[in-house]
Order: sequence, then structure tokens, then C-alpha cells
Amino acid sequence: MTNELCGDEKDAVVIMNVIPRTFADGIVHPHEKKRRVANGHIVSIEYGAALHEWGALSTRLLDAGAKIISWNINQDLPDGGFIQDNGYILWDFVDKHWKFIGLRMGTPARRAEERAVLVSATEHFEDVLPWDGPGCIEGGDIYPSVLLEGTPTVFVGLRTDVDSGISVRTDGAGLERFTEIVRAMGYDVVTVPFWDTLHLTSIGSFIGSDPGGIPTVLIDATRCDVRAFQEHGVRVIDLPPDAHADAWGVNAIRINDSLIVQKGYASIEALLRSEGFEDLTFVPWTQLRMVDGSLTCCCIIQTMPSGWNKGMALEFR
Repeated sequence: MTNELCGDEKDAVVIMNVIPRTFADGIVHPHEKKRRVANGHIVSIEYGAALHEWGALSTRLLDAGAKIISWNINQDLPDGGFIQDNGYILWDFVDKHWKFIGLRMGTPARRAEERAVLVSATEHFEDVLPWDGPGCIEGGDIYPSVLLEGTPTVFVGLRTDVDSGISVRTDGAGLERFTEIVRAMGYDVVTVPFWDTLHLTSIGSFIGSDPGGIPTVLIDATRCDVRAFQEHGVRVIDLPPDAHADAWGVNAIRINDSLIVQKGYASIEALLRSEGFEDLTFVPWTQLRMVDGSLTCCCIIQTMPSGWNKGMALEFR
């Protein structure tokens, strides 16, 4: 099934992995550790509630028309449910089939997740590429592909504040090797400099096309160089000053005609509606938030580049 060409961008498959019971022991941003303490007491993180949130996301994805592949691997590894960082799926416009690209975790403690992910991927993909280069690159720094003036393009984040104390998840060597891989598949790669956060997906998301048909990102422009998007024809919706407290709410998933967003970020909802994005679907998201988990963290998404349709040629060279 997953080795066949998707008919258009509305055919989506999403891989999810069950959240481990030990998820609260995972690696988190130093700022997030502080957020867990309220009035001197540790805020409770409940597995049952987290699993409910994970299930709610799965249901919203299904309702939007995605097919779900559910794995139950790496249950002894606390961050194993945040599967996005482990892989990326692209249609190869040269060889004309899907490829699952295994990625290299920037945090050595998470590299134990990689083997089981690759083994499970071989059950669904004929072409699984283990990471074979230097450096590291995580899926949290890679946005979904999009067609820009007829060229399939992938935007990849690269942290510039490497001495900030926040662990680096994607480095220059990893980005260079990833670029080599996907360019050989017919894609362009654009680097997005960012800072003061863990991943590029922590501060923004590709949210589909606006009412005028222009590819659009919703992003906190105070923590990235948005010119990387603008210079390639992507519209940027920045957060107004009164929405920065809700910045975590920018992480969203576009599936077909639904934009799946986190519940509880009123300023983000108001901003999206004011920009013409009315197709919002909400997911409760509090427990996984407390371990730096966002919606995209729990998914590896297989879909054609945004803007693709059945009448387009399979080769772009």
C-alpha cells in the first residue's frame, strides 16, 4: 500500500507509536522543567490522560481522512512515542516510489530508538534508508514538503544559538547529508535559521494554503529568520505581541481540509480565523505538552507535497 503513488496531496498516511508509560521521564527543554513546578510542588503528569490525548489526535487524523499505521515499539524508552524525530517519508520523483529516511538523533540517549523504527518501517516500505552519514538531524526540524513554482521543496531548521545550553538536535553535517539524499530524489532544500527553542516545529508549522492559494506557515518570527520562507514565496503569519504567551499553540497538522490544532490557545485560534483559516479541529493537549511534546512530535506523515495534484508529471528535472 505505502509503496504506491498517492493520487494527490489529500492521500495521507500517518505513522504513530504508542506513548510509553515512562514518557514523563523523557528529555525536556530546561524551561519546561521549570514549568512543571507550581508553588514549589511538582505538577502531576498522568499516563492515562496522556494516552487519551494521543488517542484523540489519532481520531482527529482519521476524521480528516488520514490512514493510521499504529506501532507499539520502544516502550522501554521514555521518548519513544515522539516518533517524528526518527524518520521522514518522501516520494522519490526520480525512482518513482516512496522512501523512508531514517534520521539520526541529536541526543545520544535517544539513539536506542532508531533500530526498532527502521525494522518496523521495513514492514511498510520497500525502500528504507538507514542514516549513513555524519552529524545528526531530527524530524522535528523538518517541515512537510511543498510545491513552490513547480519544484518540490523541503524546509529544514538549523539552530544558530548552539552555545545556549539547549541540546542541538540538527547540526550542519546532518543537514548537508539530508540535503544530498533528498536532492537526489528531485527536491530542493531550504535552510531556516532559528534559535531559543528545541526544534523548528516548536515555534511554527506549515498550515497549508491560505484562501488565495499561497503556501503558508504560522510561526513565532522572534525566534527564526522568516526570510527563508518569504524569499521562496511562502506566506508567513507571525504572532502578534498579545499571542506570544500562546506560542506553543502554533504547532499544528494539516491533513486534507482540516487544520488540527491544540485546544486552549484562544489567541492562536482567533489569529487563524482572522487570516481565513476556518477549518480548525481541536485536540486536548496538556500532559504531553509538559514533556515538550507537540502534535507533530507524535507523527511521521506520508503525503505528496502540498499543492500536488493527479495531473502533474512525476518528474521535476
